[in-house]
Amino acid sequence: MLLMVALTTCIAQAFAQDETTALSILRQKAEQGDSWGQDLLGTLYYFGGLGLKQDYVEAAKWFRLSARQGYAEAEYFLGREYYGGQAGEQNYVEAAKWFRLAAEQGHAAAQFNLGVMYSNGQGVKQDSFAAVKWYQQAAAQGSAEAQFNLGVACTNGNGVEKNLKAAKEWYQKACDNGLQRGCSQYRILEQKGF
Repeated sequence: MLLMVALTTCIAQAFAQDETTALSILRQKAEQGDSWGQDLLGTLYYFGGLGLKQDYVEAAKWFRLSARQGYAEAEYFLGREYYGGQAGEQNYVEAAKWFRLAAEQGHAAAQFNLGVMYSNGQGVKQDSFAAVKWYQQAAAQGSAEAQFNLGVACTNGNGVEKNLKAAKEWYQKACDNGLQRGCSQYRILEQKGF
């Protein structure tokens, strides 16, 4: 933890000086095997930043190095790259593997994405109960999309007992977290008397 604080402080000071210095320090840390530095360098390549052009293949290289050390954010982004096929061929099995590793560490977006994969049977056997499990974990952390999907599950009885009152509560939570689809579904159930 102390190393993370020192590294963050060092990079923040470098950013204040100039981007070239910051990138140089970051690359040095990443090449020395620092998982946080590898993830951050991967993120810069993924989105483009600090003078780096967007390069999904280079991003995947750095995410993979960080993910192999168990860094959840890198596992999540590596899962995204496999899911979307940005760094090569789309591979749902690999995406599910990396999302699961991040999800098991409590990464809400990975939990949500893994829930979607179970809902759709992408890279894993379709399993509505497993989807609900992962949506619940992401929803507990405030994921509006997961809350909405739990509302849908309760509306249709997928992975849970059909319960329109519970669905309305999930839609309300999604709405409260800024998801307009949640607000719309909440209003529909409200008008139907639930």
